[in-house]
Amino acid sequence: MHVDWTTFGLLDDAGFGLHEKRSLVTLAVHGVADAATLCRDGDIPTSKIYAAMEKLAGLGLVEIQRSRPKLYAALPPAVPSEGTTAPDPTAAEALPEAERLAIDTPALAGSINMRGG
Repeated sequence: MHVDWTTFGLLDDAGFGLHEKRSLVTLAVHGVADAATLCRDGDIPTSKIYAAMEKLAGLGLVEIQRSRPKLYAALPPAVPSEGTTAPDPTAAEALPEAERLAIDTPALAGSINMRGG
């Protein structure tokens, strides 16, 4: 597969590394592929493909089928609805704190109610 990687500069601007960019574009072409196919067609080192695909899966861009061999599927991009804004980059940093608060909130509410507050 011959790809002019310079035409995908938008992915560079979005912060994707070389291997993530090549993985994503190659998977978009194939739809579903295993690591060997992605490495061969995307010119990605085998030592880098699994980390790249895990990162893309973490971002919700690909789905990993935990089989032997692992299969990767391109997910359709989410289209933002009218009036939505780009996600705040600090939101990912705040997620663990928000999850902790969600767990602690019922106990805290019960404690306040018991004190008559």
